[in-house]
Amino acid sequence: MRLPGAILTMALLGGQADDPSLAKSRTLDCRDGDTVAIRVRVSNPNQNVLTAVTFPDLVQNVVSSWNDRDLSVEYQGAKLFLKLLAKAEGHLDVVTAAGTHVRLYITPTGAGQEYDGHVVLKTAAAKSAEEAASKLPDALELVRAMRLGLVPAGASIRRGGDALVSVTGDVEGRLALVYETTAYRGYVIRIVNKSPKHAYQLDVTRFSSSRLVLIGAKSLLIPSGKSTLIYLVLWK
Repeated sequence: MRLPGAILTMALLGGQADDPSLAKSRTLDCRDGDTVAIRVRVSNPNQNVLTAVTFPDLVQNVVSSWNDRDLSVEYQGAKLFLKLLAKAEGHLDVVTAAGTHVRLYITPTGAGQEYDGHVVLKTAAAKSAEEAASKLPDALELVRAMRLGLVPAGASIRRGGDALVSVTGDVEGRLALVYETTAYRGYVIRIVNKSPKHAYQLDVTRFSSSRLVLIGAKSLLIPSGKSTLIYLVLWK
């Protein structure tokens, strides 16, 4: 998506901040499969603040589990622009034209705190042959299929039997579907907010695991009496 020049300039300067010195510029080495932490200022109706991330080559695909009310994502060429609309954190997966996959872990910052105005990612040395053999295109395809309710080639699917997998207060998680591929196992879990009064802010980091490859969610904010779906892809 092509952005107007004024927006591009604002993004590279870190948007309209209360103190421009708080908008930091960083240059980092990154490799295929790396996770990069990005600090994004939370915008408000009176102040829009963008964070720009420049990749080594053109941005081709962005895989997001974010709700549009929480995070705005735009990209042009090799640049990705982030505007955080709510105090929330989570992953954003980016695939470049060269096939490089980088996971951004977005964390919010508030007024008076430093944040990333512009992060430049440079190509680092290639990973070992063993690491290179474990790349994520298949996992990206799987999580896309899970979100769309499809069965990708080479995968099988079975019902989860609505098995209870987690309970936290008024919020419970039930297993809806299980996907199987040669390398991965995918889980679709329905998170239900049974509270009659209060919304629930989903923290997907609670589902972290050493075997976790990708995680996504249909929505991060669950109104009272409503549900959402989360998508987990793990190594077998």
